Amino acid sequence: MVPRAGIGKDMVWSSSFVIMPWYQYLFYGDTAVLEENYSAILRYLNYLASQGKLDIQPRERGTNPLFDEPILDPLMTGHLQQSQWGDHLSLSEEWHSRSGLPLSISTAFYYHDVDDIEVTHDGHLTTGYIGTKYLLDLLTQKGREDLVWQLALKTDFPSWGYFLRDGRTTITEKWTGGSSLNHVVLDAAIDPWFYNVLASVCHDDRSPGFKHCIIKPFVPDSDLDWVKASVNTLYGTISSSWQKKSGGLVFEIEIPVNTTATLHLPALPGTEITENRKPVSRARGVRLIKFDDNEAVFEVGSGTYSFSVSGGTSGMM
Repeated sequence: MVPRAGIGKDMVWSSSFVIMPWYQYLFYGDTAVLEENYSAILRYLNYLASQGKLDIQPRERGTNPLFDEPILDPLMTGHLQQSQWGDHLSLSEEWHSRSGLPLSISTAFYYHDVDDIEVTHDGHLTTGYIGTKYLLDLLTQKGREDLVWQLALKTDFPSWGYFLRDGRTTITEKWTGGSSLNHVVLDAAIDPWFYNVLASVCHDDRSPGFKHCIIKPFVPDSDLDWVKASVNTLYGTISSSWQKKSGGLVFEIEIPVNTTATLHLPALPGTEITENRKPVSRARGVRLIKFDDNEAVFEVGSGTYSFSVSGGTSGMM
């Protein structure tokens, strides 16, 4: 994907030039694509930084969000998030990341859109192509998986359920329907969430290629009784499932040979956790890292495990 330059070219497609080499590294541990394109990525980000505008203001619906008439002046610089992805603009001055650069637009999403979703729009999204994915990621990071789950359950406009009304089987390009009738972008915002949060087969940025993974499932209080998912990796298949049982939860995971995982299980005071019907303290390949008021965290080696959690669970992670 060659980045498309110019005011009229959005960053949705061009951002793949930055994102895909990074994903190749995260999911496969392959640095070749990243190394080959690193210099070009930096040049592209610096170009975007030179094109950013400082005069982004709220505008009437349907008007150009940047300015009344295009101003092709490369010296009018704005704020660009040059993070490990570097693919989204920051609209908030004075907010800075660890690198000293502005935080991404996701920061503004959390502080402004939670109330916008829950109150103003009665639990509905107001984001689009770029914003929806990062909003779901940010809500999850802030412990609002419950809100994402409620968004996923909606069936009226705008929602994923609304896409699938009247027996439809594809996601359209727009919330309103129309244009492409089989489009991946808005669907791609929620689909990974099912894997990464509900089943929670997650890569670890510090150990690319799934040499180490993180399993931290979110268990909704209602409307879902079980989840089962698997991911094929270079080391083998990682699987994660959970099911609600009378009096507790059952979690089953499979970790490939020569890999490890960090497992988070919901646990309140008084919770009993067993593995294969034995006290978890006696389970082979399982080491307790911590046990606090809301969860128990374990380091597990390769193998197949069946954990039962009973006597008090936090419901949501």
